[in-house]
Amino acid sequence: MSRILYLLATIVLFWSNGFTAGAAETGPSALLLKAKMQPFNQPHAATGYLEREFARQAVLMAARDMGCATRDMVLREIPDQAQSDDMLLDIEVFRDPSANRQWLILAKAAGQKKELSTGCPADILDGAAEWEKRTEAEIPAALQELGLSRSASLNSKSDLEAPVPDEVNRYLESISPFTQFAAIRKLHRAIRESGQSPVRLDALARAYANLAMQIEDCYTAMRKAYLARAYLYAARLLRVHDSSEAHRTLAYVHIIYGNNTKALEELATAQKMAGSSSPAAQPFWVPLIEHYAKWRFDKLEQAAQAPGASRATRELALFLHIECLAFSSSSFPDLALAAANESLQESRLNVRAALIMSQIPGVGHGHADTSRGFPLMARGMARCARLFPELPEKAKQTLERASEQDFPGMASGARMMIDAGATRSDRDEPSLAALGRLIQELDFEFVRARMDFVRFQWGVPPEEEAQAFLPLVEDHPFGGNIMAVSEKPCNPSACLKNIRVVDPSELAKYLLEDTAYLCKLSPENRKRWTDETRRDFGPSRHDIGRMLAKKDEPTTRKLCDELLKVDLQGPIGPAWLCSEFPNDPALTAKAEAWEQQLGFYPTMQHCLAFYFEKAKKPEKALFWWKKCLEFGTNSTAFEHIAKAYLDAGDEARYVKTMEELAAQPDSGLNSASAQVEIARHFMDKGEYAKAL
Repeated sequence: MSRILYLLATIVLFWSNGFTAGAAETGPSALLLKAKMQPFNQPHAATGYLEREFARQAVLMAARDMGCATRDMVLREIPDQAQSDDMLLDIEVFRDPSANRQWLILAKAAGQKKELSTGCPADILDGAAEWEKRTEAEIPAALQELGLSRSASLNSKSDLEAPVPDEVNRYLESISPFTQFAAIRKLHRAIRESGQSPVRLDALARAYANLAMQIEDCYTAMRKAYLARAYLYAARLLRVHDSSEAHRTLAYVHIIYGNNTKALEELATAQKMAGSSSPAAQPFWVPLIEHYAKWRFDKLEQAAQAPGASRATRELALFLHIECLAFSSSSFPDLALAAANESLQESRLNVRAALIMSQIPGVGHGHADTSRGFPLMARGMARCARLFPELPEKAKQTLERASEQDFPGMASGARMMIDAGATRSDRDEPSLAALGRLIQELDFEFVRARMDFVRFQWGVPPEEEAQAFLPLVEDHPFGGNIMAVSEKPCNPSACLKNIRVVDPSELAKYLLEDTAYLCKLSPENRKRWTDETRRDFGPSRHDIGRMLAKKDEPTTRKLCDELLKVDLQGPIGPAWLCSEFPNDPALTAKAEAWEQQLGFYPTMQHCLAFYFEKAKKPEKALFWWKKCLEFGTNSTAFEHIAKAYLDAGDEARYVKTMEELAAQPDSGLNSASAQVEIARHFMDKGEYAKAL
């Protein structure tokens, strides 16, 4: 029955959009969609990137259904010179929850406009389903009224059994932005040529989610655009083929976005719908994302090391393993570094793992690990020459010759991709230009991590390195700022002068990440940029976690409450509450419950130890400090254990503990600091011989 319903829904979808051979009209053959975000305080302005992107990407989705090529300003793939028969549209997105209404306005340069509206759900993630419904008839009709024609060459047939191409399955199992991008292009091509099917919609949603995960920390709205596409294709799958498989796909997108609570709800729904089906019938990734949703990094590692585990299982399990431990990277750097290394050994082009590694503090490993991304990107570009045979021959040769030390050559390869995507011959989605821009985005992240290490951890003048990196970042919206922020003291006006960004929300997110700039802001401007950066805020543990990390955010408790909603079984909210509000009596019962529920997670152990120390419960504090050491070197734990012994009058155990710290493998200066601390202790007592 579900297959019959799917077939009927698909026929209606194609029929309503006029997909009949020979029915094409003359008019634009490609839609170029701009992006605009209203000021934060404007009435009915869309509150965030994701909400805006659900509407924008639904318009692009409908245009693709009409057989038209699309180009997206958020992906920076719109060419400088559009073809004469392309359509360039502005779009604005608004919301009015009191009227249960959100709407968009499409506008041509000539002044012609179309307005479309839909419901305004309380949960913004439900907006994807609202806008996806409009891709069936309303949005295509509006685009046709504005002059966008349907393609005569579009295949109007849809095959319920249409498979995912074999190479796409291989690409999906490879944790790399390059293979995910190739999978997406091949899937769009397959759908254009022979129609959509449940497995193709599932693959497309997961591939877009995977791609978004690889650029988790990017400063532009690119990540939210890819996430919105993932949600929209998952919503379409659920609408036309409501099944356990569709709910699992939506769970996958939720977990990648960072809404663990919704992911677990969808998995429970899928299990209920599947009934007594054998677990073997479900995809290999289902138990892995469930472990990830519950932060069970230990079970992910076990899954990767299980005898007979497939390559796909190992890659995804280790990728999610490091994502689980990234929150612990500041308090347990060695644990996070080991996980990142393990993931990179299994997935050599796992850009996200390399980026996490580059952001882990520590002078000892920082020099090597903040340089690791450049050879990885060079290998990735060489891989692109094979993944995308449609690239011009000269571009493929440039990519194959990419070298980790040849920054001008790497930059040239990305620009050649952008140029290739600007030509009419590239009809696939997203364009090769979007791939080039994605590479520039990743290059910028690696350069930024390197410059932060040089400036703030090494403490050496970064101008020479900044100059060397300039070819990699000069085409990025924030690239011209590399030299400005390398100056000491930082010059705020020079920072702004070198940034080429129209969207104030993107600018805000970038500036608030730069402490050298932030310290120069007046209170008024600090509030302005803090307000604007909320555009990137959504019901995701990643988004809320970034807001929490900004020490000037006055609503920490409220944000923690939001975290507990989107990540019901996660440690981030409880860890922050224990750290920030140790004297709150309302936390006493909660802390004891968290001991049982979350005591397995490293950073939670760390925060529980702090909490009980502040709560004057030294025995419990000592217990959790000692638990921290089970995960390896933790200098803070050693120091607090030593202090507890010293406070109890046990100098011998104090010295022994500090000597153990000094003997630990060190990714920073902890060993030297421990020896200094021992010497200072004896010097304070006047026992100079022991200090030596």
